Amino acid sequence: MSSRTNYYDFREAKVLIAMELSKRGWEIFGFKPDESDGMTDYWSPADWDGIATKNGYVVVVDCSDYMVKWRSGKKDYHRSNSKENMELSFEVQSKIKKLEEIRQDRGASPAEEETAKKKIAMLLAKVKENNNTGVNIEVFFPTFQANPPRMSWHVEKDGVIIAKGNGVAKFSDLYYFNEKDAKEELKQYADDKESYRYKQAESRLKLHKQFMTFINKIDTAAGSMLAKDGKGFVYENVVETKYKTENKAVECAGSFKDGQCFIVKRSLTGGVYSGYVYRIHEENLNGKIYFTAYRLDKKLKKELTGRANPGNNFGYMSGTYLDRIKGFFEKGILAYCEIQEVKTPYEVTKCVKKAI
Repeated sequence: MSSRTNYYDFREAKVLIAMELSKRGWEIFGFKPDESDGMTDYWSPADWDGIATKNGYVVVVDCSDYMVKWRSGKKDYHRSNSKENMELSFEVQSKIKKLEEIRQDRGASPAEEETAKKKIAMLLAKVKENNNTGVNIEVFFPTFQANPPRMSWHVEKDGVIIAKGNGVAKFSDLYYFNEKDAKEELKQYADDKESYRYKQAESRLKLHKQFMTFINKIDTAAGSMLAKDGKGFVYENVVETKYKTENKAVECAGSFKDGQCFIVKRSLTGGVYSGYVYRIHEENLNGKIYFTAYRLDKKLKKELTGRANPGNNFGYMSGTYLDRIKGFFEKGILAYCEIQEVKTPYEVTKCVKKAI
């Protein structure tokens, strides 16, 4: 999901993957067959949550932490004929798409168009009948983890990632692809290799070959992974501690003077909240001394002098108002501080290859 391409490309690509994995003996979780009805303009396309298992291995496609939270190890329901539903659903989609092209504005006769409509109705009725048969079987999603950073799929076993990659969404272009038709089209336009039809068929066949290679990679991963030198390897998540340099307000002894910083310990009125840091400035106006204090940004580098937010400054401080502000330091509402550059640790999770 998902540029991380768009949601629709990922949905169609995932359905294709689920269909092919199902043929190869993978148990598919979270699959919804196509329930659209072209006769009534009802649109409810096929969808898949991206989880399948085989021989204790789990393939995870386009899954975020959100999906892990709501699906990993959680209850689900399968139809007893779910595999047949998947195959029938996809087969019917392809047939209906071809039949919808048989229209009078495309050169068909009224009788041919009417026959096509009747066939579409029969196909939809067959899908409906198939969906109404079978019973719900209670199952549980396998436990799995989200895809590694910048990856759109992975295969794991017992919590260890053994294969991973990306580039899933492009396979959505094969959603209505028919290999036999593409090969016939390639022959038909062989004398005009610069034509759109020839190039399209050639491109789709090339993409289909890549798709089958991708499926084979997933399928063979449900056994053992071997590097080119014949040695086995797995992938695992490794947490590294890194450090970033940032400014931090550290309380210290101080006095109310030009350049001195202070931090708000308890929120005040006028948009002045706890944690805000200000820097004091001394001003001279016609021989009269007064003070101002501007809030620092989150990085504690830049002063916020804009007037849109009343909490950005303390205004003109002098006389009794200045005495009141100074009293806040004695009460612990404000505290003097200095800006120090510190190194803050943070954790980064990386997926690395490990020899076995």
